[in-house]
Amino acid sequence: MAKTIYAQTSTRLLKEIPRFFGGFQPALDELFQNAYRAGANSVIVKYEKDKNLLVISDDGPGLSDAQRLITAGETGWNENDIVEPAGMGAFAILRPEFVESVEYQSRGAGNWTMTLTPEVLAGKPIEVTECQNPDGRTGLTVILHLAGNQDVSIEKIQKARALYPYIVSFMDDNGLQIVEPDTGNPPHIELQTPVGVIRWQKSAPYKEVKEVVWEYRRLSSAAFNKTLYRCQEKCKHPAVANALFSNWTEFTWEIDTASGVRAKLPDRNDLIDDQALEKAVQEMLDTFVDHVVQEFKTASANWPEKIPFQYDYSKRGPIPETGVTWIDEIVFNRTDYSLLGACLLATGWSKIEFDGMTAVREEDNGDDGLEVKGEYISDYYRNPPFTVGSRHLAFTLNNLDHPTLRVKDHKDPKVTIKGLKKSPIETVTHSWGGTSEVFASPWILLADEITIEGVGKVPYLLMDPESGDDLETNDPDFDQEFEDMNLLSIVFAGTPAQCIAAINNDDILAHLVAVKKYMDGWNEEWETDYYGERSVDWSTLKHDLEVQVMKAFAPALAEKRAYMYTLGNYEENLKEQMYQIQNIKDGILGTVKTDQVLSGLETTFSTLCDAADLIEENLKDRIKTLRAETELS
Repeated sequence: MAKTIYAQTSTRLLKEIPRFFGGFQPALDELFQNAYRAGANSVIVKYEKDKNLLVISDDGPGLSDAQRLITAGETGWNENDIVEPAGMGAFAILRPEFVESVEYQSRGAGNWTMTLTPEVLAGKPIEVTECQNPDGRTGLTVILHLAGNQDVSIEKIQKARALYPYIVSFMDDNGLQIVEPDTGNPPHIELQTPVGVIRWQKSAPYKEVKEVVWEYRRLSSAAFNKTLYRCQEKCKHPAVANALFSNWTEFTWEIDTASGVRAKLPDRNDLIDDQALEKAVQEMLDTFVDHVVQEFKTASANWPEKIPFQYDYSKRGPIPETGVTWIDEIVFNRTDYSLLGACLLATGWSKIEFDGMTAVREEDNGDDGLEVKGEYISDYYRNPPFTVGSRHLAFTLNNLDHPTLRVKDHKDPKVTIKGLKKSPIETVTHSWGGTSEVFASPWILLADEITIEGVGKVPYLLMDPESGDDLETNDPDFDQEFEDMNLLSIVFAGTPAQCIAAINNDDILAHLVAVKKYMDGWNEEWETDYYGERSVDWSTLKHDLEVQVMKAFAPALAEKRAYMYTLGNYEENLKEQMYQIQNIKDGILGTVKTDQVLSGLETTFSTLCDAADLIEENLKDRIKTLRAETELS
């Protein structure tokens, strides 16, 4: 047999209603919301701390029927004007932790008084007393006899008064104050969207606010934040959307209730996470991002073709001011790198970024070793002149001041290498007795000429230390060498002598080798330690590269240079010995008194000095000849 049943409410539910509101502040918020919904223009708050008394009076029309105030779900509001009233506000404050009793006084539509205590939720009867209203004033007064542990501050009153369009006066022991709504700082952008007004600004560091305003009440809504995050990726320009809400942003969305977005009842401390919210947030965000991109595009129309985007202020190029506040104050001053970059890309600019080898940064990281990195360079171009797919080609051309955009899988221009010279392999004996075969010049190869289609001849190819094997040329010999030589960093177009001159005169080459060597395990022979601070010994590094190039590609030159260095060392030793001989001579002659002995010593030392002078002259002549034979040309 079937039977019919109906949804009901338990009497126990009535006792639990105050717990739905979470605390004294949300309960206080409800009282101010009721004043707004009643149509009040003014709210007067009096707080007597010594009496634990808080009085809140509005100038609304009053309440005709006291029963509506204490009937759960009943509101008395015109629901065509008020969005989803819950009819539980009067119960919110009735917790013994908050109040001992609450007295209501209505004037106008109804003239009555009644007192509520937490016990009424358990069924205690309530007496409503009719009263006179001889002066004809209107409004509702709520008198809270606070529990002993409750305290009221102007900060709590300001939060409760929210953004309601009425005047709030607060009187306590400090006197009378007008409590203005906290509207925040003037926004950089204020925009009317189809789903409400938004206000946005980049705030000072360490201050970030994302909030919504529902019926004049500020909400830090978890549902909004989650929905915003999802919708950002669906935007036409997701990078702009992300940048607008990162790096210390203050954002407020005053929700238009016609959007279908609703607050969670009864305390309205969050929004309902549903399709209406998803749709409204997406519409708001799309409108906001489109506005920002269009305004940026118009404002940047007269900017130069290149925007240097360096973290080093001294290297930033000038950008004309636009007259648009948010661009000039935020983007122009580079206080938000992500927003500037996202806006540039969204309006058609191209970003060229690479590690510049003109200058490098050295950091001693203690036990973690010496760190050497190139200078990160990031520039934006309205119309980049050249595009490649290989990181090595982009790295080479950008370090040669030929702006090049790298796009993965883009077809590379033809690279022609003429007269590639392979590095010979030599056997090295290690200190522990073992041997291994290594390239005589592991870092540098030589070629007669290097040409890149669309660019022309280039002095060298540079291997990006951060990249893998993404460079292919029409020279199979080079492609094989590139694959086999894991340290290969430079292919130089020129003679050994020209390469050695470049090593000493073009810092890019030595810097690149240092960065690459650091990534593969630092060679301490290239370090110097100055009072415990390690750094690169650039002189030794360049000398080693010079010797390797000569041994691999000009062995006869290498032998002569080695012999010249040896003779140079002999010359230095001879000078030191002659200096010591002169000191001995001066010491002996200073103590010997006999003319005969003195004459003999002078003769002996004169002979030794003459012989040493002759040897020195012969060494100088030989070194001079070797230098002429090994002169770089």
